[in-house]
Amino acid sequence: MRWASSFAVLVLLASFASAQANLRLSPGERNTRNAETRRVVGNYCRLDYDGARILPDGWARMQPLTTLRENPEYKRIAVVIRYQVVAEPRVDHGHYVYDVEYDVSGEFDLSGVYFIEPTRITSQVEVAEVNGDLRVVNVSGVRPFVGRPRFEQWLQAKLNAETDPVSKANLEASLQRMQSQEKKPIQGQ
Repeated sequence: MRWASSFAVLVLLASFASAQANLRLSPGERNTRNAETRRVVGNYCRLDYDGARILPDGWARMQPLTTLRENPEYKRIAVVIRYQVVAEPRVDHGHYVYDVEYDVSGEFDLSGVYFIEPTRITSQVEVAEVNGDLRVVNVSGVRPFVGRPRFEQWLQAKLNAETDPVSKANLEASLQRMQSQEKKPIQGQ
């Protein structure tokens, strides 16, 4: 009887230990997983910087990286000088949350006005495994973070297509304001 109860306790401990082993990642596995999730975040940010969220065919390139079916609606576009994915993610319930720091030179309101607002914005990009693939499942804020060169091309095309004189004047003023702005990072960098 004592042997049977000892055996049962041993089996329970062994199964508990193996279950715990499956939940923990070794340092090598953690580094590989961090590299994989960082690659997904980097690809998402690179496409956003390249204007994928503001170009008509851009969402088709970005959508496979995310669980979102449609491009989130936005009212403003952040015009970015540079961005950086912070090295280590926070891991929360199997989700990897990365901070992405953007040096923003200004913002464009879809009403047609460019605001010079040099600042640094930190956005969080959350990655998780969905059906066996790593996907961006959440991004703080909804506005696109677009690089200056791509934004300038987009704004010029919008200006060329505009027929309303008042809207055209607003777009021209915005383009001139952006082009006359210094293109250096904010102070302290």
